Amino acid sequence: MEQLKLKLICPECRAELRKESDELRCGACESAYKIVDGIPAFCGTDEFYEGKFDVSYDDSQSFFTRPAFFPLFIRKALFRFLILNQIGSKRKKFILDKARGNELTLDIGCGGGRKWLRNYGQVVGIDVSLSSLKNARQIYNAVAQSTLEKLPFPDDYFDVVTGIDILGHIENDDKDAVLTELKRVLKPGGRLVAIVEADSDSVLFRWAKKHKELYYEKFIELDGHFGLEPPAEVIKRLNRLGYKISYKKSVYGIVLPTWEYKKAFAGGYSKKSLFIRALTTFNRSADRMTCRGSRMLVHMMLGFMDSLTMRITGFDNGHILFVEAVKER
Repeated sequence: MEQLKLKLICPECRAELRKESDELRCGACESAYKIVDGIPAFCGTDEFYEGKFDVSYDDSQSFFTRPAFFPLFIRKALFRFLILNQIGSKRKKFILDKARGNELTLDIGCGGGRKWLRNYGQVVGIDVSLSSLKNARQIYNAVAQSTLEKLPFPDDYFDVVTGIDILGHIENDDKDAVLTELKRVLKPGGRLVAIVEADSDSVLFRWAKKHKELYYEKFIELDGHFGLEPPAEVIKRLNRLGYKISYKKSVYGIVLPTWEYKKAFAGGYSKKSLFIRALTTFNRSADRMTCRGSRMLVHMMLGFMDSLTMRITGFDNGHILFVEAVKER
């Protein structure tokens, strides 16, 4: 992976940094930031996230793009239809649809990195987890350890900021400051492309919330989703902060990815409802299908069912929000 020489600034006073031995030092306020295993560290390690999301995600396209009998454009069309229409691939489809290429992109809360983000061009990843960044730097052009409230980048620096399942981890009282900081580092006309964990109002989630302790354990505490809010409130917040919404869509109101049922509804919830128990059993069976074609067909059917139910139930019923917001010139 081609390395990118980043322009870094002091996150405290935004002055230039100079490299001294194994640290970066600010000439204005004299703040010093260590370089740990080649990674600039502008914050300490968060024990909750350290090692929690350090897996690097592949693009799953190799089966369709490697040399084969069919022309490349046919194989790519098959990939988009057979893979990206499955229930669990809607996140990837949204991100790939918004890629324009040749853009300098900041991936916030990058974890171990996502290979398919390279469709955007050169990618810089930031996270609070060092172990995640060590994996991400094998995929991205540059990485840095940083929080979101004070970014070590100049104004108007990035063409795109991607946030995949990140904003739901930020408490609502802190979101304005984070979104304002993201807007600062975006170029005029730059885009925030985000997948946001949301507070769904669907009948499934209204039922889940009746069991408060279970809901907190499975949907809040497990992954650190302390900043869930309804999709409409996310849009209002972005508008209020000066972003122009160019795309919005909510998904996963009642029909969820199979892994989501298994993670959140198996166990405690399945003991409280025969219907939920049947749902989790079905989704577990769908994942265990040995025939790849059958498994693909079931996941495509679930994807279409989600699209249909979201059309019927409405925007605020989505558990996940896809949004593209532009920093106006």
